Amino acid sequence: MLTKINVFGIVKEHLKTLRKYGKKRMSISDAFTFIIIPLVCASYLLYKNLSLTEGTINTIIAALSIFAGFLFNLLAIVFGLMDKIKINAEGDELKEKLVKEVHSNISYNILLSVLTILMLFLCLYKFKGQFDIDFKESSFSLKYASVVNFATYFLLVNFLFTLLMVIKRVHILMKKEF
Repeated sequence: MLTKINVFGIVKEHLKTLRKYGKKRMSISDAFTFIIIPLVCASYLLYKNLSLTEGTINTIIAALSIFAGFLFNLLAIVFGLMDKIKINAEGDELKEKLVKEVHSNISYNILLSVLTILMLFLCLYKFKGQFDIDFKESSFSLKYASVVNFATYFLLVNFLFTLLMVIKRVHILMKKEF
């Protein structure tokens, strides 16, 4: 029923790219970079009680929307060049693997931007008066705000690191092409 919108395959393929070449398990350095550091950053920002303002949220939503559009475009370019790259990569197993991984990473980053935008919309609820709860006095609303803020921070840091990885991998591919 929900197979058309199931995105777990994208996440699974992305996580497969976080392995050392030829290994079955996730690389410790990649786990540290893409899981531990975002968790620590999100925890620190939550601990410091850094709240996102309405203006900041709107700016981040706009930036993520632009990045998502660019990433869709990049995905289309990579897909369009796939045949050419496959011909050039024949016999070069590492290059073929890199092309597939770049595709997975870009798809995952688009998914991250969409999820982060959704979390930011949840953050906006407290500014738009959608809840008739006083956010400062209700323990439920404080927990809700903390969970949403933590998830937002985690997703933003993860998006940034994945974007940097995509840039590096596309750079390597283009460098090998030219």
